[in-house]
Amino acid sequence: MPTYSYLAVREVLGSMELPGLHLAESSLPFPIMKIYTQRYKIFGLATNMGSEGEDLIHWHRQRCGKSEEAHAVIKEDFAGGKLPSEDFGENAAWWWIMIMALKLNSVMKQLALESSWANNRIDHPLGKQ
Repeated sequence: MPTYSYLAVREVLGSMELPGLHLAESSLPFPIMKIYTQRYKIFGLATNMGSEGEDLIHWHRQRCGKSEEAHAVIKEDFAGGKLPSEDFGENAAWWWIMIMALKLNSVMKQLALESSWANNRIDHPLGKQ
């Protein structure tokens, strides 16, 4: 059974105030905490990687943007961004077929294609619109 690590990270939140503009803390896209007069951005990590905390935080920051790339592939290349029905069951089946196609594509890139093709994306069948 894997061992999980749970990390809570807080970063000092610099001044976000511009002259004449006051942002409400509730409008920020991340949770914050306040200790005395200092505000902090907070976030958490949960992993089973088994590395030291500081190494995990650096690894997490280095991979920034990869999850957005994966979401773009799902939504654009494999039609996961538009579900075919208003019926939950049909959409669930569509989603699972799309995920299986994504995984099959990934395996084929690794096993059957030359390494130069590994990072290529599938062209959208209808072209970019």
